[in-house]
Amino acid sequence: MSYYDPVKLQKEKEDQKKHFYQEKDFILGKFGNEIKERNKDLTILSTTIKNLSVKHKQTQEKYDQLLKSLDEVQQIQNEVKKSEKEVLRLTGQLNTGYVENPEILKKKCKEEQDEVTILENELMKKSLELKGIQELKVHVQTLEDALQERLSENKQINTKLNEANQELEDKCNNIQQILDEKPKELTQEEKLDEKKKNLGQLPSCSGNVLYKTGERFGRIKWAPGFMQVVDGSLELMKQKESEVINSLDLVKQSRTIRKDKKDTKKEYCLEVRSCGESILFALENAPILNIWYKTLLQYPL
Repeated sequence: MSYYDPVKLQKEKEDQKKHFYQEKDFILGKFGNEIKERNKDLTILSTTIKNLSVKHKQTQEKYDQLLKSLDEVQQIQNEVKKSEKEVLRLTGQLNTGYVENPEILKKKCKEEQDEVTILENELMKKSLELKGIQELKVHVQTLEDALQERLSENKQINTKLNEANQELEDKCNNIQQILDEKPKELTQEEKLDEKKKNLGQLPSCSGNVLYKTGERFGRIKWAPGFMQVVDGSLELMKQKESEVINSLDLVKQSRTIRKDKKDTKKEYCLEVRSCGESILFALENAPILNIWYKTLLQYPL
């Protein structure tokens, strides 16, 4: 675990939020263009369906009217047959001479023949209309099949759009939920435990330390890096990270013991080169080093 850093967490949250809005804009742009094209197709399809519906209604009305005309044609055919029989009967009377008034019969026969001609012409006209009705009916059926196919495609398109919108909404909600989560506030004890835990995870080994309080040697645990002592405080700076970990919570702060008050404050540094090498405390003030060494033994790194 890393140290609790509100500024760093806030920056990470802002970066996540910025990335979320960029991804959201990208997704909305991608699906927005597709939805726009689909809506354009749907508008054209709706207009086509409306026109087909109007045309279908007109065709149906005309079809019903022609069916009614077919009944009239059938009646005309029946009348023609009756007229033909009547003409034949009258013609037979003329041929046999069994006619009471030939002039009247001839006139009546001519009238019947004229009526038959008119009925035949009307019948031919109705037959042509019937043929047109049958062709129109086939065309209407074709249009209805095309309409059903477009409606099925429209249904599939709407299903895909709804699924895409739902997926986008779920993704946005999940990202927003992550962004809305607040980091857990750590207590002072938890912060201290966290620092101890992380400091304890640093690579360590034993190194010989020579300090100027006599010709004695001691051994302490140390980690590769850079230790800096300023006015009795100890800080460990890790070279691999641009971060300074203040270890004063682990090492008691020591004040400089100076016999000569005229001495100015100095900074004493110890560079740890690598594991296994001997380390020399190059310090000018032995009492300070003695305090640091005792402190390190009491609170080992």
